[in-house]
Amino acid sequence: MKSVMLQKPASSGPSPVIALVLTLALLALASTVVISCSGDKKSKGALETAIILNGEKVTQKQISEAADLIRGQQMRMAPESFFGSDVEVRRSAARGIVGNMLMIEEIKSKQWQADTNMVNAMVSRFIAQFPTREDFEALLAGMGETEESMRKGMAEELLIDSLMRVISAAAPPTDTSEARAHYEANKSRYTAPGRIRASQIIFSLQPNSSDSVVREIMLRAGEAHAKASAGEDFEKLVKEYSSMPNNVDMGWFSRGELLPDLERSLFALKIGEISGPVPSGMGVHLLKKTGEEESRPMPFEEVSRNIMRSLEIEKQAKTVNEYVEGLIGLANIEFVDAALDFRTSAKKQEDKDTVAAEAVKEPETTPDG
Repeated sequence: MKSVMLQKPASSGPSPVIALVLTLALLALASTVVISCSGDKKSKGALETAIILNGEKVTQKQISEAADLIRGQQMRMAPESFFGSDVEVRRSAARGIVGNMLMIEEIKSKQWQADTNMVNAMVSRFIAQFPTREDFEALLAGMGETEESMRKGMAEELLIDSLMRVISAAAPPTDTSEARAHYEANKSRYTAPGRIRASQIIFSLQPNSSDSVVREIMLRAGEAHAKASAGEDFEKLVKEYSSMPNNVDMGWFSRGELLPDLERSLFALKIGEISGPVPSGMGVHLLKKTGEEESRPMPFEEVSRNIMRSLEIEKQAKTVNEYVEGLIGLANIEFVDAALDFRTSAKKQEDKDTVAAEAVKEPETTPDG
């Protein structure tokens, strides 16, 4: 059999292509330990067949657990766009599981095998998250799983990763002119936000500090503020009063990057002005605004690399999705639960898009005479 030597990703997480490419769910497979659960603990409802793919059954429990993973990932990555429709999420989960199963079939037909050393490393990293080996084994036992079934799932995850990388490599390249056209069409998106710079004198306080300690700190902060307002050198006052004299310059930051109370005080100051005492979870701060930059349009040269990378990832994701759609189109899929038929929902959306496109078409014109 062939052995597929999988390249280790630059980061510990999945490649950008895999992260973008689904809803098609490495979600479903990356948590194989959850999704492949089997055993007596399943209720009859959970065991009900939801889909039959090329003769292999997918249960309602598998769909539900994959849907939970999709909801969780979407809430972490883009909570503002979280969609609450349970049917829509479950269809996405169904498509993810079906896509993974079909890719595994393709991998088996190619007789690929995951690199054993990489699988061992993945398993070791997973086990290392538990305080003891017994805790790890207790989790598996409670889920009706074994280390061998978990290992198999991780090997399949690596193989799907490998297949996706091979497929995405066929995506067309992005050149500078294409990136430039994207930039010109989306200039408003490429704006550097305004930002400010500040220095601070900080009076540290413990969460359980007594009232007398708090009063003493506030008196010292007031004293330092009076001296600063009278024109005494701020750097000198830092050395005299600050609990962290080496932590003077707070650096540059934009709105949303600081604690709200600190941010409100700082953005209200003019350059060179010093705030009154501002409490936070760390203690009490005296803040001096030392610099400010207005928001500005970012030139193409500053963002070109990010644009090209973004366009490449989009193309790779599209290439992988088209490949998976091809597998789905050739597969024998029976939706026992008709509500999970993602092909029907996709066709309806395609029809809607077509109608919308037709509605905005300009009328054809013919030459005079």
